[in-house]
Amino acid sequence: MRVGYFLRVLVKKEFFINKAYLPDEYLEDVKITGELVRLLRDQEADLFTYVERTFLENSKVALINGALRDTDDIALLKVDSYEEWWQRIGRKTRNMIKKAEKSGVKVEIINEVTDSLAKGIWKIYNETPIRQDRYFSHYGISYEEVKSGLISRVNSDLLCAFWQGQVIGFSVLEYGDKVAAVSQILSLTKHLDKAPNNALIAKMVERSVQRNIHNIIYARMGKFHETLTQFKKHHGFITYYLPRYYIPLTRRGNVAIKLKLHKPFKDTVPEIIGRPLLPLFNLLSSKLRLSL
Repeated sequence: MRVGYFLRVLVKKEFFINKAYLPDEYLEDVKITGELVRLLRDQEADLFTYVERTFLENSKVALINGALRDTDDIALLKVDSYEEWWQRIGRKTRNMIKKAEKSGVKVEIINEVTDSLAKGIWKIYNETPIRQDRYFSHYGISYEEVKSGLISRVNSDLLCAFWQGQVIGFSVLEYGDKVAAVSQILSLTKHLDKAPNNALIAKMVERSVQRNIHNIIYARMGKFHETLTQFKKHHGFITYYLPRYYIPLTRRGNVAIKLKLHKPFKDTVPEIIGRPLLPLFNLLSSKLRLSL
């Protein structure tokens, strides 16, 4: 059990309500404690949401009277061994990982964050304001914020892809109870021809198995990020549906549930409508700095 788990409660505005969630909800089973309840009240949350980690055997979750049970999805990779995973992924993906090696890309686990390394990662963040045809929300982040975030990591590995001594990609793999989560993977677009992202995923799988962790989560599959979704599928990730609970904490929270506004806006947009409008949204995102 990680110390200070419930000290990380985040609240964000959605529609007219303040929705609270645990950023580490996939890494630990949720426990409703007095401390958590106090934090939710202090942050004036209208709605609290959490998931049940049904991808694990014997997972335990707090079932609260009055909670709404819904569904959510994650991109999940279950792996027995690196060799088994290597045989399961397609030949094209294996060739991309081999291409990275042949191009001179080396992935290392970083134990000490130096100024030069932090500066290299800062350059990756600020290489371009547009990624995957839409506005990149981390563009413009300061060097100080990048270095502080790298140093303050807990229970995680920082993996960096190097080419000719230069960091051209990085990822962060967070560890929890019987699961690892990909919290970030990003590379310089001008070096994507060297397949650094593929090499980073391969290292994540290798590292997780070394730590006797056989479940890796890579956020959600998503309905509107087709390129990223295909990238995940090619590396063995599947769409896994799990229960998500919503607990109203105020009158506004109750109203949101009754109006079916408890889910994020992007989840309420049908694909038949969202996909045709995606090019327009991407265009607007680059002009107005929107993210989906």
